[in-house]
Amino acid sequence: MFRGREMAHTELGRRLLDKLAEDLKELGTVDAYPKLDGRNMVMVLAPAKRQVARESHEAVAEAQEGSG
Repeated sequence: MFRGREMAHTELGRRLLDKLAEDLKELGTVDAYPKLDGRNMVMVLAPAKRQVARESHEAVAEAQEGSG
């Protein structure tokens, strides 16, 4: 959410969201790129289904090996 004079520098908010998407690219993908909606800038991220499934499968396998 931008307040007051921050509205004059919305590109800084866009850069921040782009950096967030870059940092989280291993965990998810961008469903909707940053968009200015009034005073709010919104971006939608979705989890990477393969990565989440693989990690949970590996965690279960490690738990079974450790207990068996």
